[in-house]
Amino acid sequence: MLLDVLNRLKANSKICEENEETVRTQLVNPILNEIGWDVSNPNHVKLNKKINSPSKDKMIPDYALMNDKGKTILIVEAKCLNADLSKHIRQLSNYCYNENIRFGFLTNGVEWMLVNTFKAPAFEDRIVWTVDLNGDLDVFVKKLSMFSYENRDNFEKQFEDNALIDDSLSEMSFDEFGKVVDTLAGKLLDNIKKKNPNFSISKDKLKSYTERRIFNLIEAKMEEDDSKADSDSKEALTNDIIFSNARKDLISVTFPDGSRICCPKVADTFCKVIQKIGFAKVAELKIMHADSPIVTNERFRYKDYQTVWKMGEYFIMTHSSTNDKIEILEEINTRLGLDLEINKIPKQL
Repeated sequence: MLLDVLNRLKANSKICEENEETVRTQLVNPILNEIGWDVSNPNHVKLNKKINSPSKDKMIPDYALMNDKGKTILIVEAKCLNADLSKHIRQLSNYCYNENIRFGFLTNGVEWMLVNTFKAPAFEDRIVWTVDLNGDLDVFVKKLSMFSYENRDNFEKQFEDNALIDDSLSEMSFDEFGKVVDTLAGKLLDNIKKKNPNFSISKDKLKSYTERRIFNLIEAKMEEDDSKADSDSKEALTNDIIFSNARKDLISVTFPDGSRICCPKVADTFCKVIQKIGFAKVAELKIMHADSPIVTNERFRYKDYQTVWKMGEYFIMTHSSTNDKIEILEEINTRLGLDLEINKIPKQL
């Protein structure tokens, strides 16, 4: 079937570049049908379903995919073949937010971009993955099949399970990194003592110095490799090095039990710390930033530019600077008497 779609693409590429209706009928519809979503069945797929919006903005997504109870669980928005899908993430996010659903697809029929509405520090970071019909067809089918009609009641759990595995691996990596820092700091001190037996420095200060130095060395290595590698090797480097995003200041939070949270993205750290403290406890503090609640389980009309994550029944507003996030965490720490150790790890010494 996908080969038929590719043939249709070749025959209608010029029209698809300018006409969304042709993209829908010739490309999107047969692909949705292939993964079980019968676009001719209004019990499965509602075309141009109007969404009620508190702002009374006109919201009519191209496809609303529904479960057996008639609830929209996935939205698909189609664009022309030559459209830059990343420029339409805000539009799709607004659709999904007002329907209170996590996932949506942006597509030009060939490229399919999965967007997670509630998680990311910026619109472009809400992209979970992108697959291309002109690429590996096995990968294309495997990715989209997760969101098939047959899997309609399970895809969110499946996604959460995958995310849990990724998070656990990430935490293991940081534990391993901590051991590496301890080892290198010890060897560094031994080398210094050989040159100056009277040298003195606190263990924490030496460890902090070593950690920052590692970040700088990784950054320098990435810049060196970027000048030599092609786009494919750059992508592999980004995926393989867990500190590839450490070009910005990081936040490290240590709990009294000794557990530490320090993610490559500050927003991840912010949300995971609040999650460990307890969403309900933080929500009760009613902390506001930019006239918006930091944590709430109530529907709130956040501003369009504000980034909001949804974790369970709670919404976490992460649209703030690193320093603001530290101040918010310090306030939470003080008001709840948590005795957290909150530090900013600078990108440079």
